[in-house]
Amino acid sequence: MHENIIRDNISIVLKQPRFPENIGAAARAMRNMGINQLILVDPEDFDLTRVLKLATHAAAEVVEKIKIYEDLREALSASIIMS
Repeated sequence: MHENIIRDNISIVLKQPRFPENIGAAARAMRNMGINQLILVDPEDFDLTRVLKLATHAAAEVVEKIKIYEDLREALSASIIMS
């Protein structure tokens, strides 16, 4: 049984990521899988230069569309609305 997955309906949520490089690495991995919506909840350090260093140019589009929220409940509610 094979079902098609609509990747536009998938959001990755990172709660309180500590290092910008980890955000960039997540964006790059997401791009490799065809997932484009990254949501951050209360990131400790969102240094765009450091994020892009590991995201590389291939995932820059994912990084440009990052949504940042202070509260997990708000982020999850927004991710449902975006789908």
